[in-house]
Amino acid sequence: STIYLITINTWDDFARKFLLGEGNSPNTTATYLAGCKQFYDFTDGLHPMQAGTPEWIESFYDSLLARVDLNTAVLRIRALKFMYKKICERFPFYTSPFHIMSESLKRKLKRTKQDDSERDSLTDQEYKDLLKYLRRDKSLKGLQDYAIIRFGVTSGMRAAELVALEWSNIEKTEAGYNATFTGKGNKVRTIQLEVEAVQVIRRAHKAKYGSMPTFSGPVFHSLTTDRMGKSGVHVRVKAIAEAGKAAGILRQNLLVSTHVLRHTCATRLLDSGIDIYTVSRHLGHSNVSTTDRYLHNRADLTAAFERMSA
Repeated sequence: STIYLITINTWDDFARKFLLGEGNSPNTTATYLAGCKQFYDFTDGLHPMQAGTPEWIESFYDSLLARVDLNTAVLRIRALKFMYKKICERFPFYTSPFHIMSESLKRKLKRTKQDDSERDSLTDQEYKDLLKYLRRDKSLKGLQDYAIIRFGVTSGMRAAELVALEWSNIEKTEAGYNATFTGKGNKVRTIQLEVEAVQVIRRAHKAKYGSMPTFSGPVFHSLTTDRMGKSGVHVRVKAIAEAGKAAGILRQNLLVSTHVLRHTCATRLLDSGIDIYTVSRHLGHSNVSTTDRYLHNRADLTAAFERMSA
């Protein structure tokens, strides 16, 4: 029953077996290949049959909305629907995730008109109130939730970078902590971390394991595993956002994702006086034009983190 996982080892193998030669026009084929490959990369190379869950698809869709327009996101989802249709034709025992997802999610994925939802960043007040709200929960889950939001906003790291981060990547410095890691495009970069963000992760580690980390092993854990997965981060951030909305802390029309935490980092650093080139390097943008939409002045990162502290 697992032969398909053995005989299909690469993305090219999969594309050749399921997406090519299906009678579509060249443009349609190119669109489907691009959308499905983007999903494959988003899941860190997870076999599409294993990644075929409504949760993975919704997380992928939410991440798309932070980068592309609504119609492009819908086209990407249409590509996935076609891919899973072809998988079901080849393997009748397999159930497409589009056949088991909720009706509300189906409507969300088909939406081609913008609504009043906002996908920008948390305001200064929203961020501070959310941290204050999360600090009330002293359980392991509460500590982890607080750590995800605080570290996500102050580091500006992508979800894939967060879950891959090891304690060996973090170095104590005179100013606090630095993290050196391999990010998007296999580029190695070093960023300064907020001291409190690191300390709360250390406290979460102690709450789970009974001792502080020894600077080895993964930084982020789930409640049940030693390493939190990328989909796990997306699910936790979404749950935190829903709780924040229910508590009246966050705008009801704000779509919160890990990418929104990254946007919040950029906005807060720029509002604190950091120059755009420093922010661009901190976020790992390949071109400063990507950071240009958050434009502001300049200052020192350590002083900025102090002003950012809630």
